[in-house]
Amino acid sequence: MALAAIQTSLAGMGAPWLRRKLRMTAYLSAVLSEMSRTATRGEARKAVSSVRYSAARCHLLRFHVDIAEALETKEDWAMVGQGGAQKKKRAAKITLTDLIGAGVVKAPMEIESTYKGVQFRATIQKDGKVRFEGEHYESLSRSAGIAKRSVIGAPRGYEYPPTDGWIFWKFRDLGGGKLRRIDVLRQKYLDRHVG
Repeated sequence: MALAAIQTSLAGMGAPWLRRKLRMTAYLSAVLSEMSRTATRGEARKAVSSVRYSAARCHLLRFHVDIAEALETKEDWAMVGQGGAQKKKRAAKITLTDLIGAGVVKAPMEIESTYKGVQFRATIQKDGKVRFEGEHYESLSRSAGIAKRSVIGAPRGYEYPPTDGWIFWKFRDLGGGKLRRIDVLRQKYLDRHVG
């Protein structure tokens, strides 16, 4: 969830409402960020419920939807509690090249995403780069940010919206064609190689 994207979605509202909503958005973002680092599963579920209620009460509907999307899979909850913060730190250091080298990703691999109704397609290359709209990018996150920029523009001071490419991009599971986040493959690599 990018705070800048939430702020942008609120930009059309009147000044007093906007200030209150932006303060609440910043507070809720801070709560979720802290919760993801320190909370147990039970605490996390309770906090998310509370944040969803607060967001809905303040009419932060886009924020409310982003929370639901961000926590939509069981894999997301696996990171909460049970050493989730340490696992997240290790996951941040893993690259596509690591996954390709371990055989978790079979390159070239087609990936896709839909953002605000716009469909994007890209390819993970054998060298670990992401080919998107004729350009090669060093990471999933950069290519995802460039894709989002084409829809919502870039926040002030940024080249593109900060985006977690591991969550943004999805691949088709060979077992049934179901779309799954690339992060699932990173977790698979972590389970095998990092423990």
